[in-house]
Amino acid sequence: MSDFETMVAEDVDVPKVLGDVFESLAGAVFLDCGMKLDVIWKVFYRLMKNEIGEFELNIQMQICLA
Repeated sequence: MSDFETMVAEDVDVPKVLGDVFESLAGAVFLDCGMKLDVIWKVFYRLMKNEIGEFELNIQMQICLA
């Protein structure tokens, strides 16, 4: 992604309800699986695998020299 594409992607307004749905899903899975975080990670990874992969390919690394 170019710098411009990155800026545009950051400005995308996602409906609040989408975040609420993911939060509710995480809470339901958490309670249903006996409060095992590894199960939640597996569920969400399967849901978001394509998006995570795309993000990883296009992330711009920032090097901090202190």
